[in-house]
Amino acid sequence: MIKKQAAVFLDRDKTLIEDPGYLADPNEVKLLPGAADAVRRWNEAGYRVVVVTNQSGVARGLITEDQLQDIHTQLEMLLEEQDATLDAIYYCPYLDGPEAIVPKYRRDSPLRKPKPGMLLKAADDLDLDLSHSWMVGDRIEDIQAGLAAGCKTVFLTEDTEQSSEVDADFVADTLLSASDIVLNGRDEAAEQPDAPDPPPGLSTVDTAAPVQRDQLLDVLKDVRSLLQQQQRESAQRDFSLARLGATLFQIVAIAILLWGLNAFISGDEASAAIALPRFVLAGVIQLVALTLYVTDRSN
Repeated sequence: MIKKQAAVFLDRDKTLIEDPGYLADPNEVKLLPGAADAVRRWNEAGYRVVVVTNQSGVARGLITEDQLQDIHTQLEMLLEEQDATLDAIYYCPYLDGPEAIVPKYRRDSPLRKPKPGMLLKAADDLDLDLSHSWMVGDRIEDIQAGLAAGCKTVFLTEDTEQSSEVDADFVADTLLSASDIVLNGRDEAAEQPDAPDPPPGLSTVDTAAPVQRDQLLDVLKDVRSLLQQQQRESAQRDFSLARLGATLFQIVAIAILLWGLNAFISGDEASAAIALPRFVLAGVIQLVALTLYVTDRSN
C-alpha cells in the first residue's frame, strides 16, 4: 500500500483573510475570525493545508509578485503566531483580456480557477491524494476547481439563496464551521466497521489499482502541455514592430558604413571626400535603431 496525504485547499480572500480589494499592503492582512483555529485543527488532524488563490491584480498592474510574496509572508506569520501552519501557497497572476495591462501576464492560464491547475500542481509537488482532499472557498470558481480536481467541496456563504446556486458537497458560514465538516466528513472507507480508522489526514491507495493514478498523470501531462504552449505563445507575443524596425535600421546602418569605408580606402580623393557624409548617415541611422530598441525594451 502506498500512503498519500490528503489536503485542505483554501481560497485566500474572504476565506482566510479579509478582502479590502486587490490587497497590496502586508500591513492590511487581517485573519478572519476562527481562521487560525480552523487551520490548526487541520494541521493536528494530519491534513496538508494549501492556499490556492487567483491574483489578477498582478496582471492588472495593481501589485507586483514581490509585493504578493510579502503579503503571503505576513499571512503565514499571523497564522504561525496562533500555532497554525500553511504547507504551501499557490497563486495565479494571469488574466486574459484587455484588463490585463501587463503584457507578460495577459494570457488564459490552466492555473486560474475555476480550472484545477493549481490543485493539480500541488498534488504533483506534495504527493497528495485529491480524492480524499477538500476545497474550501467563498466563490463558485473555488468549488468548480475543487470538483474538477476530484476533491470534496465546502462553499462558504451566509446567503442561503446563493448556496443553492453552487453545486458544492457542503455549505458552511465560517471557516471554523468548515473545519467541523471536513473533520467529520471522512470518506466512505472510514465508515466501514471492519476497517481500521486511519488518521483523517492520511489515505491509502492500492498499488494494484493504478488506473486512478494513471488518469491523474494524464491530467498533469495535459496541464504541463498547456503551460508549454502558453510559453510558446508568449514568445510569439514578444515580437514587436519596434524590434523589427530596429533590426532593419541596424542592417541599413551597417550597409552604409561599409559603403563609406569602401569609398574611404579606394584611394580616390573624390570618393574619399564623400565617405564622411556616409559615415554621418550611418551614425544617424544607427541612433534610430538604438532608439527603437530602447523603446521596445521599455514596453
